[in-house]
Amino acid sequence: MEQPSLSKQALARIKAVKLDAGADLLNGLDAFWRDIGMSTKALREHDPVELMPLFERYAEKQFDAEAKEWLACFSDPDAYSLQLILLPMTIATGICPGVGVLPKDVSATGWTDLYRDLKARAAKSGRKGVIEEFQQLSGDWENYLDHSFSRRFLKGRISTTQPDRDTAVKNFMLLFWLKYLFHLRLFADNQRFIKRLCTHLSVKFQVWRGQAYREMADALRPPAAETVPGVPPALPKKRGPKPDHDTALRVSEIVARVAPDGDWRSNLDEICEALDEGHVPVPSTWRRNRDCRSWSLCLERDVVVKAIEYRLRLASQRKKRTPETLS
Repeated sequence: MEQPSLSKQALARIKAVKLDAGADLLNGLDAFWRDIGMSTKALREHDPVELMPLFERYAEKQFDAEAKEWLACFSDPDAYSLQLILLPMTIATGICPGVGVLPKDVSATGWTDLYRDLKARAAKSGRKGVIEEFQQLSGDWENYLDHSFSRRFLKGRISTTQPDRDTAVKNFMLLFWLKYLFHLRLFADNQRFIKRLCTHLSVKFQVWRGQAYREMADALRPPAAETVPGVPPALPKKRGPKPDHDTALRVSEIVARVAPDGDWRSNLDEICEALDEGHVPVPSTWRRNRDCRSWSLCLERDVVVKAIEYRLRLASQRKKRTPETLS
């Protein structure tokens, strides 16, 4: 079976959402730098982990955009789930830098460990500075952090207590690079970020799986009934009241007693009086539509005849179904 693919229009919509999410991310990062203050002290007191919620929202918007477009390509929820299952990892690796640092101690975290490792590499390679080890930015984390920090740097003033301002600015930028910009270069920090982001997006994964099953349920409508050309479809039968066989047998007994010859219509008045004396209930429609609660008081004699005929017929059917008892 051929694997579905996204159309150019769908890819364009996903790209548009990602750009919008990037604009929101920049605004969030800008607010972060503004709130903590552009100082070496502020950078030391705060931590790059505080930026994680901003990137989680950035990842959520990307996930929603792709999940929405892929949903239109699959009718099978299980196949759709397989398509989405690797999406959190794809988004996470796109945020992380493509290159990193694997120190001797793979569990090392924090910018001081990164600084020591880069310093040792610079001394070994003959480079002048530690930052020269990272010749270009990589991944959304570094690109968005660099853009937002540079923007805030140009807009504001850096507060410093050191007399040598140039040295202070240099140390300030070095701290930003090591602690924040290149935070995900260390192997342990990189893996911790990917695990956190994939765990965060697992909720979105379940939400979209549920949506796929709802759409499948809506698509599985009951099959239409077959129709014959020129013949209107039959209406569903309505169930009427359950036949009262006991009352029908009582009417049959009274009729047989009053008119043993079977000519009960000629003795209709006597039969009605006998039914009232026997406390045989009148049809429920008489009480509801005619406000009549007695056989003898019903002035519509044809209605009385039809009611007795129906009960005699019902009693006859009941007698035929009852097996005879042999003595």
